[in-house]
Amino acid sequence: MRRILIVLFALTAGIVTLALLDTARPEPALVDTSPAQESDTVQVLVYAQDLPRGTLIDAASLKWQEQLRSAVSLEAMTSETADAEFSHEVLNKLVRRDILQGEWIRQSDLLDEASSFMALTLAPGTRAVGLAVTTQKLAGGFILPEDKIDIIHTVTGDFDNDGRQGSISQTILENVRVLAVGDTPTSRVAFRTVEEQAAASQSDVNLKGDTITLQLTDDEAEVLFTALASGQVSLALRAIDDHGPSRIVSLVGFEGTAPAPKPEPQSLLPEPPTEPLVALATEVTAPPPKKLVRLISGGTTSFIDIPEPSSRGELVTR
Repeated sequence: MRRILIVLFALTAGIVTLALLDTARPEPALVDTSPAQESDTVQVLVYAQDLPRGTLIDAASLKWQEQLRSAVSLEAMTSETADAEFSHEVLNKLVRRDILQGEWIRQSDLLDEASSFMALTLAPGTRAVGLAVTTQKLAGGFILPEDKIDIIHTVTGDFDNDGRQGSISQTILENVRVLAVGDTPTSRVAFRTVEEQAAASQSDVNLKGDTITLQLTDDEAEVLFTALASGQVSLALRAIDDHGPSRIVSLVGFEGTAPAPKPEPQSLLPEPPTEPLVALATEVTAPPPKKLVRLISGGTTSFIDIPEPSSRGELVTR
């Protein structure tokens, strides 16, 4: 009897142990095999600050910004995460126009660093024109890039025909933008980042050089070169708040630079005569009518034609 009790106790203990092990076993994790739903937003690469035309792009100039996926164009650069690395297609590139903070990064706005510096500096529709100057003409060296100046033309000659030389000066161009002085270009664009441009500010220095580079339109350049050929030019610095668009002030003495008037179109059809045509045919006067008359002379009878009197009452006799 004792052995039977031991066997029953062992069986009961084994069953209890198996039950405890089964309850302590962790359940297998369920794996969701359904496709993940796409988010309604996406990270778009934008400019982190305002950038002047020609600025060199670095990591500080870029950031990821969350925007609605439906509002993003195909040209924009996107990412699903906000910590993605910036593309090498954007870093160390130049912006070809003035950029505002928050604008999308587009490949059409980027240029390689090897692009021409002065071509980036020029405004559309203008040209860069070099002019030989002296320190005196540069207002003592205080004319700097991005300043606005007036150009004054001076001509010397005998204007009164009295045998004495005289001089006449006139302002021919005003509000002309200075692009560079000597070999120092405008600080607005210098193939540098925004921080490097701020560190190299030229606002408290004066520059001296043998040349000055100006931004002019085609018509303004023609007036300037005509003035250089006929006299001397001087530069006058304008106040920082006294500026506007560049323009030609005077064309006195430069009438040859004005465009020639276009000829009026001529019609191929003959013009109607202004005077009445003279009749070429002469009036033909009809012969006067005649009347048959019987004449008896010496017993002989004959007939003759006698003209009738004309409309004027004259009698034509024969």
